[in-house]
Amino acid sequence: MFRNARVSAGAPLEEVMDLLVYRAGGWFCGMEWADRYQPEMWRAAERLPSDRVQALTRTRDAVQALTSRQEGWRLTLRDAIAQRCFDCIRTTDFMGAAYRNAGLPGFLTVRLARGGSGHTVAAVRDERGRVMVLDGQDPKSRAEEWPRLFFKRGGNNDPYTVELLGRGLDSWIFLEGYFLYGPASGTLVRAPVPYLKGYEQPYSGSPAGATGENLPRRHRPPDLIRPRSPRGDEKAR
Repeated sequence: MFRNARVSAGAPLEEVMDLLVYRAGGWFCGMEWADRYQPEMWRAAERLPSDRVQALTRTRDAVQALTSRQEGWRLTLRDAIAQRCFDCIRTTDFMGAAYRNAGLPGFLTVRLARGGSGHTVAAVRDERGRVMVLDGQDPKSRAEEWPRLFFKRGGNNDPYTVELLGRGLDSWIFLEGYFLYGPASGTLVRAPVPYLKGYEQPYSGSPAGATGENLPRRHRPPDLIRPRSPRGDEKAR
C-alpha cells in the first residue's frame, strides 16, 4: 500500500484491489500464499520505474535472467525459480507478482487460443488508458497495443482468437475477445463488467482503429468489407 501511494496516488478502487486481493499474476496463481513474495520478485520489484510499460518490460528482463529452460508444469513460482524452468504461464505469473509488488496497478493477461494449444502473455493498462501487451518469453519483444497488434497477423502458428482477461473477485475474468479467423473475423467482443471503468456496457463490432484498409480481408468484419467491383465495371466498358 505504501508503494502504491507513492507511485499511484488517488488510484481507483479496482486498482487498489488489484494490489491487495490476489496472490500472484497468472493462471494457476496462488497455489501458495507466499508465492508472490519470493525474494526474486521483491528484488525485481525494487528496481521497477513508475512508468507502467517500462516496469512491465523490466519484469520480463528479470524472469528471463532466471530462465534456463522454457518448460511447463511447475505449479508454483517457488518451484519454477528453484528449477529455472518457466513456461508462458509461470513467466506471466512472475511478471504480475513483481509488477504488483512494486505498487503498480493495471496488470492484465492475454490468452492466445490455437485450438489444442495456446499461449499466455502479460499486459498492462498504461497511463493513457491503452492496454499494452508483452510476451515474457520473447526477450526481444516490445510492448504493443491491444488489439491492434493482432490486426495483421498471419501464418500457421497464429491464434484464431485472442482474449483479454482482467481481475474478477477471485480469479481472472473475460473482458474482451478479438476474432482473427472464421465468420466473425475482425470482430471485437467486450463483456459488461460493472465494477471496471470502461467495461460497463457490452460491445460487439469493429475495434477502434480498424479500417478496411489496415485489416486483411480475412480479418474484416462485414461492415468493413467493401464489395468487389464486378468484372464488367464502368471503366472496362
